[in-house]
Amino acid sequence: SFCLSVSRDRRGLVWGAAHLDLDRDGNDDEKWTLDEGRPARRRVSTRDDGTYDREDRWRDGRWVRKRGAW
Repeated sequence: SFCLSVSRDRRGLVWGAAHLDLDRDGNDDEKWTLDEGRPARRRVSTRDDGTYDREDRWRDGRWVRKRGAW
């Protein structure tokens, strides 16, 4: 199982961010930025150490690598 937390944007109208802790160790493995409630950017800590060394952008219904290795 995993832990998911979400928060609203500054206006409080739509979901603005999501944080995923895939192994429930207290460190976020992925941080997603949402635009109008839809995926926009995903930052990944591949070593699960709080350093987000990979970044993807949501384009045309799929994640596109911006920085870092798969």
